[in-house]
Amino acid sequence: MATIENKTGVQPLLYVNSDYANNYLDNSVNVYDLWIAHWTYDSSLSPDIGIWNDWEFWQYSNQGSIPGITGDVDMDVFKGNLSELNDFAITTQHISYPLYEGWNLITIPLTNDHWTAATLGSTIDKCTVICRFNASSQSYSTHVVGIPYNDFPIMDGVGYFVYVTNNSTLSMIGYPLESAPVSIDTEWNLIGWYQDTATMAASLGENITNCSVVCKFNASSQSYSTHVMGIPYNDFSIERGMALFIYATKESIWQGEG
Repeated sequence: MATIENKTGVQPLLYVNSDYANNYLDNSVNVYDLWIAHWTYDSSLSPDIGIWNDWEFWQYSNQGSIPGITGDVDMDVFKGNLSELNDFAITTQHISYPLYEGWNLITIPLTNDHWTAATLGSTIDKCTVICRFNASSQSYSTHVVGIPYNDFPIMDGVGYFVYVTNNSTLSMIGYPLESAPVSIDTEWNLIGWYQDTATMAASLGENITNCSVVCKFNASSQSYSTHVMGIPYNDFSIERGMALFIYATKESIWQGEG
């Protein structure tokens, strides 16, 4: 369940029948919302939900009928109002970021289906190179778009350099990225800000263990801006889709706070 949530950014609910809810699952899963299948054929009764304390959806029959559909259909009820039902709807988002001729430093703030550098490069018009930074070795890896060599996965919560030969745009549709734990090594790391809300360099640095420097790359001027933690100078705004170099003196896990 945790893997599904990390990959999709959505907390799953569980669909099980009463037999499984009573005999095959333990309390580690009853923190998730329940869609119970218990065919009483009468929605005025109550379902047997086993280890759960409550349910959200109940499939009370497998012998319903709907005009226009031949044969039996499942019948379900939701324990709530329309507004609460809409909270369960999974909606995609469209992002579009301008890219400037030359190098750009970006992160992908939406879930992606096993993208690699080649996938990202083919998505961006005029893109010729995708580059990643390896924090453990303090070195770069480069993939030249169109050449089947040195391809690498695009990871959640991580930043990448993208080179375009003309002004371009990164556009994609996907589900919001809700969680992306990133391992922080000592010295320089390249992380990505995927949150909907903006933050400041000082705030980001305060939420990373032993972070001393936060640095951004300005694609329009092809230059860097640096904020040194603890010094009230050159603090800057961090928007969704930006990637940042951070310098840390201790290993940790960054959970996306900032």
